[in-house]
Amino acid sequence: MAGIGFELEKILQRESYTSMLHAYSYAIIVSTGPWLFSIIAILLVVLLAKISKTNAEVIIQFKTLVVYMISASLIISSIFQYTFSRFIADSMYDKKTEQIKPNFYGACLTLTIFSLLLSICLIIIFLPDVDIVTRGLTLATLVTLSLVWLCTISLSGAKVYKQITISFFLGYSIICVGAYFLRQHGLNQLMACFLVGQVVLLLLLILTMRYHYPSKLWLGFAFLRGTKAMPWLIASGVFYNLGLWIDKYLFWFHSQTSTPVIGLLNLSYIYDTPIFISTLTSIFSIAFFFLFIETSFVKSYKNLFDQICYGGTLAKIRGIHNELIQRTRDLLLGVIKIQVIISTLCFFLGSIFLKLLHIDPFYIYILNILVLALGLSVMYWVLLEVLFYLNKYRYCTFICALFFFSNLIFTNISIKLGVFFYGYGIALSLLVTTIAAFLLINRAYKKLEYAVFAFSTDG
Repeated sequence: MAGIGFELEKILQRESYTSMLHAYSYAIIVSTGPWLFSIIAILLVVLLAKISKTNAEVIIQFKTLVVYMISASLIISSIFQYTFSRFIADSMYDKKTEQIKPNFYGACLTLTIFSLLLSICLIIIFLPDVDIVTRGLTLATLVTLSLVWLCTISLSGAKVYKQITISFFLGYSIICVGAYFLRQHGLNQLMACFLVGQVVLLLLLILTMRYHYPSKLWLGFAFLRGTKAMPWLIASGVFYNLGLWIDKYLFWFHSQTSTPVIGLLNLSYIYDTPIFISTLTSIFSIAFFFLFIETSFVKSYKNLFDQICYGGTLAKIRGIHNELIQRTRDLLLGVIKIQVIISTLCFFLGSIFLKLLHIDPFYIYILNILVLALGLSVMYWVLLEVLFYLNKYRYCTFICALFFFSNLIFTNISIKLGVFFYGYGIALSLLVTTIAAFLLINRAYKKLEYAVFAFSTDG
């Protein structure tokens, strides 16, 4: 349990509706703040550009490049998503925190070289005839974003969510302020503004990293030493991010669902708008998950391992084991309840909401199915996180790979079937993946006591 868990517990100890609301508000800001600030900032930049009557083509090009850069950088940095988090966790467990900072710099150097080479290839392929300045800014931003995700992952391992959120707020505030003063300029000015904000964000995250992990050493590559878990962790990270984005890429690059924007990059208006709105419906479920994990689940999880590793009685171990299973059930039921409420509101109020935003009411059909799909995606994410807590890395790799390949196949089929089937691909994929994850968690809990005994004996 890190400081954030204690803070939430302190708030909840007041046992009032106000304290509950305070805790949920805090959880929303801390758990979803970084990507929420990102979304709001990009929307504000686009809005400012529209108000200042900037060329509509420039606005669309900027928005397209930002979306592609975010998706590509997430996939590129995914090789470190779980591997470096595991390295930090192991270092903290072994009380060798002095090796975290030098290895963080080593990971940054490795990722910089890897992302630079891969980004150059992507830019040559997808932006062949685009202005050299735009290509240079895209390259710099791609590398910077990849490092931002690595920093975010590393600091999340230390659970310094508050500092991460503040850094994102400041970085994206600079982007908004810059966009205000450059709102009447062209694409390159907007891109430069976005890059400056990302660089500031990266520097803030690096300073936070240095503060939390002081060390006299400057560079290390111990994180590259292979462990039995490393291949599974790398595969899980890559498949996880590919699975999240593959349906969007299929819609972006299919001739009947895409519109060319810049270079060889496209957008899919019929899919992008409803998927964006439906993504926002997951905020409350993610906040609940964060609150529950930090205040209930982790405590039971730690108690079980302590009892097994330090000679607790069999009756006590089994009692805590059953308590952990019940915590997991409560977590899943809580997420389901929240998503049912959100989905019901969207079904009844979705068309009114679309009218207020001056969005074509036709999108309501796709929006409804995508809201259900995003509800399932939260379930998938929750189950995956629990499997990671239980150290079932092979299960995690299987689940992430299943999501990627099923999303690839089902989304492709849904596009071929026509407009009334859009969204069903990812929904069916998430349903299959969630069921598989349920079965694997059930299996993992049955063998949990034995697995922990074996681990503690081996250690």
